[in-house]
Amino acid sequence: MNLNYMVKLSEDENWVMPKHHYHQGIEVLLCVTNSGKIFIEDKVYPLNRGTLLVINETTLHRTIVNPNRLYKRYIIHFPLETLDILSTQKSNLNDIMANKTFCTQLSDQYYQDLVDMLDSIANTSSDEFGQDIISSIKFANVLVYISRLIINPDHLEHTSSLEFKRVLPIINYIQDHITEDLSLNKLSEVFYVSKYHLSKIFKRSTGFTINEFIIQKRILLAKDYLKNGFSVQYSGEKSGFNDYSHFIRTFSKSTGISPGRYAKEFKT
Repeated sequence: MNLNYMVKLSEDENWVMPKHHYHQGIEVLLCVTNSGKIFIEDKVYPLNRGTLLVINETTLHRTIVNPNRLYKRYIIHFPLETLDILSTQKSNLNDIMANKTFCTQLSDQYYQDLVDMLDSIANTSSDEFGQDIISSIKFANVLVYISRLIINPDHLEHTSSLEFKRVLPIINYIQDHITEDLSLNKLSEVFYVSKYHLSKIFKRSTGFTINEFIIQKRILLAKDYLKNGFSVQYSGEKSGFNDYSHFIRTFSKSTGISPGRYAKEFKT
């Protein structure tokens, strides 16, 4: 059983995530401390001891840790192909975990059970024959355990401050009009609020500047076009980038790879 995955326990003081990001593959977070909140797409969830999050690939998110707080959490990363390898006709993990974002607050018993399972993987460093197989089996058990929680959950409702409720219509408007004019002038006209106030409440509520949010959404859309064989120029135009050179620079800076090279990775 050759599984590609990563399990680790991370601990940081005064931790800051400099910008929103997304992953190729699935990320699972299990919080060990009461630390702050996490912004995922258009929702905000608390980060408390026992909060379990499954974040799907290409889902924009950002953790916002309260000042002077310890942020301790288990982190799991694995590609979608791992679900294919482990799935059976009777138990299809793709149906449960793929293309979904999930959040729940675990009871003390479920939390401790999952911590014990993750510790038995994260703390294993033996090169003894067969240990890799044992660890892979343990990891498969973790995914099955989490999948059962998703099937029979006590869903944690996302939290919304008054300010976040005010910016949610802006987020929805941007997502619905991502290829159109989304300048601050345009948004201030649509929502009858000054550019300064619009920028301030959006940043404070989401951790994004408005321009950062728009750019990341457009890059995700461009990636979809490139994956499906469209040209670089077409992908940029259809994603809301009106200037070809600006698209190349922005895509490359954000992803670390040019759109042309990114497209080649998906050519057969």
